[in-house]
Amino acid sequence: MKQSWTKSLVVAGPAAVMASLFWELARMDPAYGFLIEPWAVRGYATTHGWAIFAIGLVAFVLGALVLWTRAEEERISLAIVVATVAAATAVAFVFVDRPVSLTVGLFPAVVAAIVLGHTTWKLVRVALAGRLELRLVVRIAGWLAAVAIWFLALRAAALGTTVTVPTWLAVLAGFTILGVLTGTGEPRGLAASRMLIVTDALGWLAILLQAGALRSTLLRLQAETMGIAATYRDVQVGAGWFVAGFGMVLAFVGAVAIWADRRDTMLAAIRARRQREAAEESRREIEEALRRLQATKGT
Repeated sequence: MKQSWTKSLVVAGPAAVMASLFWELARMDPAYGFLIEPWAVRGYATTHGWAIFAIGLVAFVLGALVLWTRAEEERISLAIVVATVAAATAVAFVFVDRPVSLTVGLFPAVVAAIVLGHTTWKLVRVALAGRLELRLVVRIAGWLAAVAIWFLALRAAALGTTVTVPTWLAVLAGFTILGVLTGTGEPRGLAASRMLIVTDALGWLAILLQAGALRSTLLRLQAETMGIAATYRDVQVGAGWFVAGFGMVLAFVGAVAIWADRRDTMLAAIRARRQREAAEESRREIEEALRRLQATKGT
């Protein structure tokens, strides 16, 4: 019953987000006393509405892939993570044409250095995992990468460097870092589930931040239609915006529930395997001891 409930959430939530395409995303305050057109705007009439639809579509497809039983296999799970990075980048490339500008201060530089350093360290550890002869190389490479990242970040902060990049490139960089962090965690079979949680949370945030843009869009359409527009305070977000936001919340709850359930199952399987291996090792040691004892008695 619980499994069916969580499955329904990870698909029903994004479905509600996509359905908001036909709902009002912004409308006039009902108390507004002047006749003006358009009074409201539905999702399919705005770029923002289609962007929200795309977010819901990505979440829906990702949720369906995570529900696939083979998504727990390490290679398939990592492939889903890569596909999510590509999908998020594509959405940003299609719907956002404004570049992102950031003046690097001390706090952003420190945060960037910590995140990039941690990501680089995890990549190096995964790439050389199990190769004991390269343990020293791993440590040296990790320290050199950390020093280089901190130097570049603090230098950019000291110079007050302003970084301007296309939004899709910023999204690609951000989701790549998230993909590395979720993909290198243990157990690896849960990489796709972890990425689903992150994607749903960021999708909800993206919808939340579009409230102001939706209201401004309605004012722009009024100005284009009638040559005059209402004031910003007389415009409010419509029911579709709330439906989309609530849909992403449902998807997030379902994603967390699926991740927790699968994590418990995987950890139980890992513990059982280790116990079997320990029992097998004990059996071999006992048999070896008995053989030695018999050999000693024979002599």
